[in-house]
Order: sequence, then C-alpha cells, then structure tokens
Amino acid sequence: MQIIQAPDVHGARQNYLELLERRGVSLMPSMAIYVETVHRPRGAEGSWLCYIAQVMTAAA
Repeated sequence: MQIIQAPDVHGARQNYLELLERRGVSLMPSMAIYVETVHRPRGAEGSWLCYIAQVMTAAA
C-alpha cells in the first residue's frame, strides 16, 4: 500500500503505476490496482490510498 498525492483518482493510479515500475514490480493479469480517497482538503490535491489486490469477480 502507498499514499499518493494527486489531483484525482486517475492521476493517483498513474503515479502508483510509475512508482511500481521504478521499483521493478510487474503486475500479473490476475492483479488489479485499487485507489481510495484518504483525505481531500478543499482546493488542494488529495491523498489517495493505492494498493494491489487480486481481481475480484462479482456474482450476478
């Protein structure tokens, strides 16, 4: 898990992918990146919790 500063969820995900790449982490197809809001002060970039987890399938 990693806290990432970014203006939105897409920026946080991209920053996390770049961080993983710099650390030499390659994702398997069965893995997904999840991004959740930690804190978003008004008028500033937010803090986002990014983590890798197994892809979950939803039952209909």
